[in-house]
Amino acid sequence: MAFRGNLYAAALLACLCNIAGAAANDCANCHEYEWNMRNSSKAIHHTLAGRRLSADLDSKVFSGRTFSDAFATYKFFSEGGKFKIFVSDKDSGENETYNAVYSIGVDPLVQYVVESDRGAYQVLNIAYDPKKEEFFDVFSGEKRLKGEWGHWLSRGMNWNSNCAYCHSVFFKKNYDSDTDSYKSSMFEPGIGCIQCHPALPEACGHEELPILKKRPTPRERMFACASCHSRREQLNADRFAAGGEYFDSFRPELPVIKGVYYPDGKVKGENFVFSSFMMCRQFTAGLTCTDCHDKHLLRTFRPVEGNQLCLSCHAPEARGFKGAPTIIANEHSAHPDGEGNLCVNCHMPKTVYMGRDARYDHGFTSPDPVLTKLAGIPNACSQCHDKIDAGKPGRDLDWLIDYFEKHWGSERFLNKRARSLAVARAHDGDLSDENKSALLKSLAAEDNLAWQAALMNLLLPRAQDADVQAVFEKMLKSESPLVRSAAVRGLVPSAGGREILKGALSDPSAMVRIDSAFSLGAEAAADKDAFAELVEYLQFNSDTPLGLLKRADFSLRNGKAAEAEKFALAALKLEPLNPEFRCQAAVMLMRADMPDKAMSLLRQAKADFPNSSEVSYALALLYAQLGDLKSAISEFEATVKENPGFSRAWYNLSVAHFKTGNIEAAVKAAQEAAKTDSQNEQAYLELANFYRNSAQR
Repeated sequence: MAFRGNLYAAALLACLCNIAGAAANDCANCHEYEWNMRNSSKAIHHTLAGRRLSADLDSKVFSGRTFSDAFATYKFFSEGGKFKIFVSDKDSGENETYNAVYSIGVDPLVQYVVESDRGAYQVLNIAYDPKKEEFFDVFSGEKRLKGEWGHWLSRGMNWNSNCAYCHSVFFKKNYDSDTDSYKSSMFEPGIGCIQCHPALPEACGHEELPILKKRPTPRERMFACASCHSRREQLNADRFAAGGEYFDSFRPELPVIKGVYYPDGKVKGENFVFSSFMMCRQFTAGLTCTDCHDKHLLRTFRPVEGNQLCLSCHAPEARGFKGAPTIIANEHSAHPDGEGNLCVNCHMPKTVYMGRDARYDHGFTSPDPVLTKLAGIPNACSQCHDKIDAGKPGRDLDWLIDYFEKHWGSERFLNKRARSLAVARAHDGDLSDENKSALLKSLAAEDNLAWQAALMNLLLPRAQDADVQAVFEKMLKSESPLVRSAAVRGLVPSAGGREILKGALSDPSAMVRIDSAFSLGAEAAADKDAFAELVEYLQFNSDTPLGLLKRADFSLRNGKAAEAEKFALAALKLEPLNPEFRCQAAVMLMRADMPDKAMSLLRQAKADFPNSSEVSYALALLYAQLGDLKSAISEFEATVKENPGFSRAWYNLSVAHFKTGNIEAAVKAAQEAAKTDSQNEQAYLELANFYRNSAQR
């Protein structure tokens, strides 16, 4: 059992019968073995993924214990049979007591959920380590202010929107965007049997639950896991049930924006496994979660020690199971003994999240120190050798690269390196012709469907180019909803593209239908079913700033400027300390033909965030658009002062100087743009020469 000798774990197991749901007890009548397995060392993480606080489990924690950090003091106590958390903010001097209702997690940490207003529940940033019996901050001392997305009282830590779906059975968020309130419901906390096995109503007497009409395929069983074990956007109002199609209900996060993944697909931020797994060769070969994990015990079928699990497919006696190449571990690893010979250490390196939770990367990527040198992408080799070779002369990254290439060569890594470098440049905003060509070349060579979709999404800023449009139209025939979705998002709704988008309103995938309807704007209303799916999607996600900005965008496509303004300004209220959203809201107001309101918004943002290069740049562009070049130059100069590497700002500054007749300043700004953008250096230098020649003429 897990946590042997741990009093907290013993209490957990002792009270399972007291907190188990009625439906789960019904299952025990016929499935005694599976019912008993819910207490095993791994499965208990499902059973108690969420639970109501109880005297048996939580009295010791809520016994007047306190925890203090640099920002606040927290006291955990009980009063009148209720559990309370008193929070004293050191900066503001504000004191508040909250009712604690639920907990999330078992080990290595437990988080507590408190009541807020409007039916909302919030997750405290102070968690409890049951093994060490101590409190700690999951943000590791990072200061998060009220009004920032990640503060524990803000929407980024809202239980209804971010946590409850995966920590309870049949959760319904029930968000009302008109009143900004929740009427959430669930069948029971924790993950019980019926979450993955919706039964016939007459079997258990719970008519309100979904019905599993047929035995799921291995792919459908994997989607049941993926519904929680993925970083994703929801496409409908909690209508997914086990046995359903994942891509009708969710859009998984891919390496499209910087910070979630490294450019080669390694995990960086939390992505909860499935999104990574989609991008690996094992997924392409047809493996699913249950090829490695027991669906009830949750543990792996064989231990990772001694490579037993991996060699169940890759050993010579496995005979190429699902196309797996035969691997002799000692020869392949070049590390005959110890940790360096363990498959998971090279191909599934762990990352620690929430301060204490170490998780395996399920992308099964190969370490490549060359990418570390070229793009700063971590590799498993360095993660070990930086420690064991610390202080040894000559044992640097170049030595590691030399050893790596002598043993494994370069040929097998060339395509991945080219793709990773193109993705890295795209993450940094490189939309040049050269990088567009590199992305298209990687797309043509890519056989993994998730990577195809990721590359297409990175190409969206160049979607109007004829060569990109041609590729997107070709990709509309893909078997993957992810790929078809990226294609319709990139189609230009001109004559031909508009007809294609109308046809995609009847695509088999809800994701594609929703994206097509969004692109069509007001015209989508002609298809009532597709338009209803889009409206449900937009309304469901209206409790996030990005969701509201998307509603503002669609209102503009629908010709409803006042409605767009309402949604754009509502987004700012959810995250008032984010300068990026101020800029995006201002763009919406400009598109709504409200330049005065956009200017007022950005001027206030400038006052609130005087050192934000993003705000200065947006303000400069607006001044330039309105013809006030003097003010535009001032803001472009403020932008590059705060961010000297902002090549696009240098370029726009050069254009503004040129238009005002200051050729010398225009040349200098173009030269600075060249220094800060090696990919377009020659183009910027040619621009500088153009300025000089224009002055001579």
